[in-house]
Amino acid sequence: MQLGRRSARTLRISALACTLLAMLQATARPAFADTIRLRTATTLTADALSVRLADIASLDGPDAERFRELIVRELAPGSTREVITISDVRAILDGAEAHWGRISLSGGTVTIERRPLPAGPVAMRPLSVADRPTAAVTGPRPEPERPGRVGEENVLDGADLIRAETVGGLLVRELVAGLSTSADDLRLGVRPRDMDVLALPMHGAMIRFESGLHGDRVAIAVTTAGEESTRTMRLSFRVLRRTTIAVPSEDVRAGRALTDDVLDVREAWLGGTAAAGVLGAEDLVGRVAQRSLRAGSTVLGSQVREERLVERGDRVTVRCPVGGIVITLTAEARSGGALGDSIELQKPGERERFRAVVTGRGEARVEIAP
Repeated sequence: MQLGRRSARTLRISALACTLLAMLQATARPAFADTIRLRTATTLTADALSVRLADIASLDGPDAERFRELIVRELAPGSTREVITISDVRAILDGAEAHWGRISLSGGTVTIERRPLPAGPVAMRPLSVADRPTAAVTGPRPEPERPGRVGEENVLDGADLIRAETVGGLLVRELVAGLSTSADDLRLGVRPRDMDVLALPMHGAMIRFESGLHGDRVAIAVTTAGEESTRTMRLSFRVLRRTTIAVPSEDVRAGRALTDDVLDVREAWLGGTAAAGVLGAEDLVGRVAQRSLRAGSTVLGSQVREERLVERGDRVTVRCPVGGIVITLTAEARSGGALGDSIELQKPGERERFRAVVTGRGEARVEIAP
């Protein structure tokens, strides 16, 4: 009997130690290591369909940077001015499970002005390179939409350029090799003032990349050797890649899980940040919309989340290994999370909170460092 009481007492002490160690680990992290500072104003082009957090805020630190592509506002067609408040941003970040113990948010109201696009030549067809799909993979394939003028840029077809014995042809050859793709799947967004450089003869020309190939703009230096002198010119352009994407076939409300029957697979020309943030159908199925999604709109990773296996207020079974045994206790979730997420928990009747990693529906595990 005495041995039984002693074992029970040892288990109670171990459970308390488990909880205390978890809380110590949670509080050991520096508070407000990262910052999100809202700007007072920003300008977007008239063809922008949404506002990202990076468009309206300065982000400092990895925890803040992971919300860079978070959509904070879908823009109404034709609107020229939008206002976003710090309360709006905080609500969006709450929905994205921002950890306010690691991030501080500051600022007030952001005014967004939409700049009209200059009209292009009548003979050129406008091309929406960021959001409008060019062909449906699952249906009949129409004649490809030809590049034209978009805003202040000319959009050039890589398949046409690569056949030319010009700097533009040399550039596309370099991009095909560097990106491991084909010229048919590349387009370049080039400013009108740089078109003459791409038209220079390829003979005697050399291209040096001054930036990576996956950013929003790629910078290069072009050196040409003449009979009497050598000239170096610098320019930048956008690389647009043919990308298979999935778009909602109907409006999807926030909180709804995405399934095959509400997704259409299409092709779009995307570049830089957009191409990195967009998800295919295989990645979207089973995820939950963080906010309402419009039919036909491009879906970014920041707009959806994994299905949460634990919701705030749930009773969670928490396992904690201590020595050679595993202590099991019940706690209330103070935040929700998907598989592998670290969530905050609180034991009934206690003020202190601790963190554990979600391992299943209504289950979590505390990892104690040796």
